Amino acid sequence: MIRKVLLPALFLSLMTTITYAQRTTSGSLERTRFISPVSEKNDRAPVDMDTLLGDAFSLQCSDNIISYYSDNWGYVAGNNGYLDKEKAQSLTLGEGSNFKVREVWGFFADAASVGNGALRAKVYSAAGNGAPGTLLGTSSNVSVSNVATSDTGLPPTIFSFASAPSVTGPDFFVGIDISSLYATNDTIALWSTEDGCGDGANAWEKWEDDTWHTIDDQNGWQLELEFLLGAVVEFDPVASQSEPFADVNGLRIYPATPNPAKDDILVSYDLEQGSKVTIDIYTTEGKLLQRIDKGYQAPGKQNETVDLSKLPAGAYVYGVITDKARLMSRFVVQ
Repeated sequence: MIRKVLLPALFLSLMTTITYAQRTTSGSLERTRFISPVSEKNDRAPVDMDTLLGDAFSLQCSDNIISYYSDNWGYVAGNNGYLDKEKAQSLTLGEGSNFKVREVWGFFADAASVGNGALRAKVYSAAGNGAPGTLLGTSSNVSVSNVATSDTGLPPTIFSFASAPSVTGPDFFVGIDISSLYATNDTIALWSTEDGCGDGANAWEKWEDDTWHTIDDQNGWQLELEFLLGAVVEFDPVASQSEPFADVNGLRIYPATPNPAKDDILVSYDLEQGSKVTIDIYTTEGKLLQRIDKGYQAPGKQNETVDLSKLPAGAYVYGVITDKARLMSRFVVQ
């Protein structure tokens, strides 16, 4: 895995002269068998929640995720020698009203801390030209040392908002602001789809001169991919808790009950086909707390009672993983 090298001051001063030069990739980090999207419901009336990903993550080609190295140090989907300031992904709202972004979930391929700088998530409206428009909200800072990465799993790094920004559809943007990491010599990279999977017009980056450009810009990377960024969106109205709220590649999950919970919680899901199943429990910072290997399970509805007696009060993330899908949601321990 590439780590950042301190750059001489002279080189830093020269990089601004090549900002608009055509960019190229130089190798990549790769991960196979990522299959989602991620979905979530808040079981406390009167709202629903859904976690949205980019359009490409509903395509079969998104089974493989990647993070390309830049030809000018760093990463395409992170900070690099071109001094990119932000990476943003277009998301599309579903049916409902009164949409508010409660959290942004970032899935990171690399997080190398030197000075342990801070990054943050931002929410934007969509401008008339399709670019990120008005800034609607900025999350609390997350230090690089608290960014979740894993060689085996795919934990989210969760960015929370003191005041949830309201969004209107059909499209809006979530982004990660990496501009302060150059001063602290830290390296960050998001996962993305492979080139050719998705629409590069949905993935944007803010260059050093504060202009927005698509990832397929002819003066930029010329890549057709989308960033692995999600938004937990709260909206009206309430749906039935007896029905699955996520259905992907033969895996359906139901709201965990009770929620909030105290001693244990029931995780329910439905398998269209038989599959090996794993249930993971994470902190909201992405630390894996428990992995429950269910082995092979037959088709049909399954229930797993998870012991919470040793967990302190707070919010947690759980994931149900099959051979073909990964769905994640949250619960609260009182």
